[in-house]
Amino acid sequence: MASEQLSYPILYVDDEAANLLTLKYSLDGKFRVLTADSGEKAIELLKTEEVAVLLTDQRMPGMTGVELCARVRDMKPRVIRIILTAYADVQDAIAAINLGHVSHYIAKPFQEEELVEAISSAIDLFRSQRRHSALTLDLATSGPRQAVDAVQDELAHELSNYLAGLSGLVDEVGKMMDEVLENASDPAKIKSLVESARQTQRDAGDGVEQLRQMSTRLRTRRGDQIAKKMAVNASEIVRSTARIARTEIEQAATLEVQADRVICTYMEESTLGQVLMNLLINARQALSDDKHGRIRISVSDGPRTDQLQIDVEDSGIGIPVHQRENVLRPYFTTKAEGCGLGLSIARKLVENEDGSIEIRSSELGGAHIAIVLPTAPCPEATPE
Repeated sequence: MASEQLSYPILYVDDEAANLLTLKYSLDGKFRVLTADSGEKAIELLKTEEVAVLLTDQRMPGMTGVELCARVRDMKPRVIRIILTAYADVQDAIAAINLGHVSHYIAKPFQEEELVEAISSAIDLFRSQRRHSALTLDLATSGPRQAVDAVQDELAHELSNYLAGLSGLVDEVGKMMDEVLENASDPAKIKSLVESARQTQRDAGDGVEQLRQMSTRLRTRRGDQIAKKMAVNASEIVRSTARIARTEIEQAATLEVQADRVICTYMEESTLGQVLMNLLINARQALSDDKHGRIRISVSDGPRTDQLQIDVEDSGIGIPVHQRENVLRPYFTTKAEGCGLGLSIARKLVENEDGSIEIRSSELGGAHIAIVLPTAPCPEATPE
């Protein structure tokens, strides 16, 4: 159990350095403890770290523990919040419960056993909430009539994403063939067009292969039961998916791809492609058709050394803070013609791989979807 709890970090916030060191030392080996010496620094850290439990002192300058819990409740409602204070103030306790929705209110000096038990219970609650979210989607796709409806909805949604990309590629090849006919007397031009058509054909082939693999997953019902997991280059999948969606996206936006490095994960190729296709099409739908929009997809190191991060950003209308948790749930949508499955499917597939997905604000002006996945050792390149 101890090793399992180490997978769920806790964040301890206290303005006194001695307290930070003491508590971190006392909990060493039992939990993975992150620290911050102010509420403001805690908020910044939470933007990049997936934390299960917030443990905070109450009396701090600038931002009290109750105020911090209230901010975290809005920012990351799943995080379990605990107030730790030397002041037995009834009003603070009431505020902590009403505003911060804390699960425990522990007075100093505390017993180490009491604190360990409170944190363990909080981690169990966090895990239960996470499982509940997954079960919510499972329940939406189970049961006699609901099962058929939910599977049809998911299939229709996923197929429409790929069909949009593949249709765009087919149209592009058609335009190239028209240009070949128009430039029959220009061998250099024809050669360039044929090479472009071949690349477009390869891109379409990638899309067909991802659809084939997705079909295999659906037949086995669970993508994580297909076969022994193989490490795949996340950057390569990002580039491939971006090429499939490029023609559809470029009707409304410039697509920027930053995925040059080799960084691997165990997430199955078509599963990761399915997630990225959902996010790219979602970003495209957030833009108008004036061709002045921007979408950026990038791969980088994750918050920890054993993680990678994939970011999809757009210059669209964005997602308000109060709706960011809702849009990750099945059948919730802010779009007039949306079905509300894209992000919930992406979330389920990512969390099945022990990853996380978070919605932020993008410096491009719209939404920023950040996916964090465990890394895997990259296989050695095969000599040509």
